[in-house]
Amino acid sequence: MREWRALLRTNKGNKIFFDVYVKDSKHGWRKCKSISNTIAEDEIDGYVVYRLMKPVYNWWKSIGIYQRNLVNYNESLLMHSRSFGEGCPNCHSFVGNDPDTITIGLRSAVYGSSTLLAQNGTVSKIGSKWGYTAWHPSGTLAVYSINKVRQFFHTGRMEVRDVVDLDSALVCYMAEGRKAVCPAQLSEKNRLETYPTWSPDGKAHKPFVLPQPDPIYYDSLLKTYSVPELVSDRVRVSKSLLGRAARNKDSIAVEVPITAATPKAVQSEPWQERE
Repeated sequence: MREWRALLRTNKGNKIFFDVYVKDSKHGWRKCKSISNTIAEDEIDGYVVYRLMKPVYNWWKSIGIYQRNLVNYNESLLMHSRSFGEGCPNCHSFVGNDPDTITIGLRSAVYGSSTLLAQNGTVSKIGSKWGYTAWHPSGTLAVYSINKVRQFFHTGRMEVRDVVDLDSALVCYMAEGRKAVCPAQLSEKNRLETYPTWSPDGKAHKPFVLPQPDPIYYDSLLKTYSVPELVSDRVRVSKSLLGRAARNKDSIAVEVPITAATPKAVQSEPWQERE
């Protein structure tokens, strides 16, 4: 690994070539077409933040949000479900790749559903469960989804679990005024609005593979990594501060009705509510 980093560091902006050879009993050694890539001149983001959970479909326990240093692979806990009555820490989002602002959606039978907003070392509790979230690059406005997602089972393929979004809308939250609005253009009853995003302004994409020294590590792993987000540095807000905010009875009031784009679902069990 040390030699590999030295190679990349001294050849920024240059081409790197990979030659692959295959041997079989009939033809012996054969050389495949060379693979070429360009070594980026920019440094990668230093950390990735993700949720770690056991892949059980009908209950949740021992769920945590962790961050990993992408240079030395050290992992540290950001927030755990045990800090607020074994609830479920859910979607998390950053302003760009800045670790100083993060939102974390929470579900809890004890403390209710809410969202934590951590900014520059302080944490506020918002009385609304944020789903898929996208921050404006300025950090002053967040657009998030509110959803009625239900889990169901089928026999159509090997993976028998799936989810359906019965109702959704997009909500705009103004951080400075602590106010949420649901514009008519984002809450039409004849369609489902979800997965908000802003015009891209950076060069990086969300990661889909979590780096690990052992390439076959995940073949035997019994936990699931989800919602990976790259950030430029370590998230410094403490897990104890996040836990106290999650248990706090006071929260910023947000009243946004669901728009009823589809018929109401029957009464569901708590484990069916995915967002």
